Amino acid sequence: MKKISYYVAAFALCCGVSQTLTSCIEETEEPDDVKALRQAEIARVNAQAESLKADAAKTNAEALESEANAALTNAEAAVKAVEKAVAEGASAEEIAKKIAEYKKAALADQKEVAVALLPSTLNDDCDHYESFLDAQAIYLGGEGPNVGTITKGTQKKFEEAEANLTLEFDAIEEQANALAEFEIAIRAAQANVDDMTKAMNDYNKTYGDGGSVGKAILDASDPMSSYISSSETYTKSSEDKDKLKADADAYWKLQIAEQQNYKDKLQNKYDNAKANKINLGNDWYNGTDGVYDLYLEAKAKNDIAKAEYEANKAAYEAELAALQSVK
Repeated sequence: MKKISYYVAAFALCCGVSQTLTSCIEETEEPDDVKALRQAEIARVNAQAESLKADAAKTNAEALESEANAALTNAEAAVKAVEKAVAEGASAEEIAKKIAEYKKAALADQKEVAVALLPSTLNDDCDHYESFLDAQAIYLGGEGPNVGTITKGTQKKFEEAEANLTLEFDAIEEQANALAEFEIAIRAAQANVDDMTKAMNDYNKTYGDGGSVGKAILDASDPMSSYISSSETYTKSSEDKDKLKADADAYWKLQIAEQQNYKDKLQNKYDNAKANKINLGNDWYNGTDGVYDLYLEAKAKNDIAKAEYEANKAAYEAELAALQSVK
């Protein structure tokens, strides 16, 4: 960063002007007032030399070199202008005016540079600067314990927790919809069990009352294709009634058991899903347990970090502004 006192430029200007006046004027007969001005400039420069060197030594060497080069370039232009004025026979008053103009310009340039450099040169004098940086790193993020790594600030963590909570709410809604659909399916399956049980009871009552009932047509290769015939019937007075009734009992047992098994599977899946042991939605994800608590924790930490950051930032900026006004 550029750091150089405006005295450096003034020093370079004055030295250059003094040397030029000495080299140019000594070769010709100079008026007394010009000689007096030159001697005064040389005396002033010699008196300030040590303090100027000390001031320059405090600046950053790399920035000083860069800024000094620019200052010397401006000083050289000033020296040439004054040299020209001397060669053209300007009066001491005119020469002094010319020197003052370039000193003023150099001073303005250096003040402009100084204003730009104030934060970096004054931060060490701000009591809240380091605490501001720490608070900023916690809230917004910053360098981590390992060089080159960036840590997440509480703001980023809160945003992620909030996003996860939104996703969780969406997932919960999707799961709830899936559970509702399962509840409908379970009720339908139970209705089938009830209907099949009633049909069996009606069949047995008709048979017990001596009425005619249909024969059970059993399919050994596909039991679920078995059925009760509406055209082939028998009664408890029929010759082969025992076998026919046994076939009918096997049919009803099989059909009711199959319906009950289907309903039980639905119920088991529903119960596990409701307990968050399995997922029902196609893309449903049951997130981290306590996601809402994690969200609240992230929000609380972020609120505290944000308040700390804003307080330290305000204090730091106030201190910096005060120092800038003094400088």
